[in-house]
Amino acid sequence: MTTPPFTYRGQIDLKEFIEFYESNNIDWDEYKFRQDRFVCFEQTKTIPIIFNEEFSIDEIKFTKNYSQFEKPLENLSQQITNLIGEGQIQSCILVNLPSKKFIAKHIDTMKFAKIFKRLHIPIQTNEECLFFIKDEVKNLKVGEIWEIANDEYVHWVENKGQTDRVHMIIDWKEKSPTEE
Repeated sequence: MTTPPFTYRGQIDLKEFIEFYESNNIDWDEYKFRQDRFVCFEQTKTIPIIFNEEFSIDEIKFTKNYSQFEKPLENLSQQITNLIGEGQIQSCILVNLPSKKFIAKHIDTMKFAKIFKRLHIPIQTNEECLFFIKDEVKNLKVGEIWEIANDEYVHWVENKGQTDRVHMIIDWKEKSPTEE
C-alpha cells in the first residue's frame, strides 16, 4: 500500500503558540545549519527548538530555544496525541519561507525521515504559498496538521505571496504497542 503524499490529521488550537510567537523577538538569521547543509533549504530561515544536527533516531536534543517554547509545546503535544495517538515530539523546528522564495525539489532520504511521522503545522501563511508533493498541490491553512510523506515523494514549496510563510515542522515518534 502506498502512503498518500498528504494526510490531513486535523485542526489544532494555536492561539497560545501564536501569541507567544508574535510577542517574542525571534532572530531568524542566527541559525544557518539547515540552509548551509542542504541546498534545497538555502532560501529558508530556521529556529531550532528540538533538533539533533546528527539526525539521530535515538537522541533528542533540546536547543537553547526550547525553554522559551516549552509550555506552548506541551499543549501542542497533547493536542497532537489526541488527534494522532500516543507519542512524543522527536524534533521541532520553525521554518520561515520568506515572500517570493521557494524550497527546491527534494526527497528526504535519511533514516530519520523514514522512522518518524513528519508533521507540518502552518503558523503563518498566505493564499499564494503552495506545497507540492508528487502530482498534488495544497495551500495549507493555519492550525491544520498535515502528515507529509517526505521520504517517499519529491516535494517542494513556492511562496509567491506578499508575506512570509512559517511552518512548525515536527517529527512525531509514535508510541509502540510494547511501550508502557
